[in-house]
Amino acid sequence: MTVTEAMQGQDNLFIIGCDPGPESSALVGIVTHPSGAVSLHWAYYTDNAILAASPSWFACVGHSKDRTFLCYETCGAQGAFVGASTFETAAMGGEIRRAFRPLVAATYAFRPSEWRYALVGKGNAKAPEIYAAICESFNPTGGGKDPYKGTTAKPGPLWALHEAGKGGHCEHLKDAIGVALAVLKVRFRSGEAPEKYMRSY
Repeated sequence: MTVTEAMQGQDNLFIIGCDPGPESSALVGIVTHPSGAVSLHWAYYTDNAILAASPSWFACVGHSKDRTFLCYETCGAQGAFVGASTFETAAMGGEIRRAFRPLVAATYAFRPSEWRYALVGKGNAKAPEIYAAICESFNPTGGGKDPYKGTTAKPGPLWALHEAGKGGHCEHLKDAIGVALAVLKVRFRSGEAPEKYMRSY
């Protein structure tokens, strides 16, 4: 089953978004609802060895494989000479896809400019624009100055993002959310169907 086929149903979808890195990667779990709303189920910035060894730990209990999808950012420097960090990041994208194969119905790979265009309408969108577009998909129910983040007493819909992002990893987690949301929006923002980004087994 593809994302397009799954979106035609009324049941919830579970989208795993990933921003791979050379040593650690950002992962988020996004749940869609029949009303059109989305919720952030969890967010982690984790060591690649843990991720590759135990991908099932990141699966969403209660969501069937045929309604679970992996979306990840792939290296945008195909065909170019790159350094070790970029090379390892690109390689990790493939490792993550292989690790999640038994758990998902399909995997989707987006270059940075592709998911940014799908989400924001600009392939070179900057971090503040990306966060603003992410917030548009959630209801600001939290307390404090940023109702999307919220407070300890009254967490917002993106509380898990900011908790997992402590230590300077928040931008990676935002990219992971952006990739996950892009596969739900790409057909409407860029005119392309999600299947363009689907990676075969």
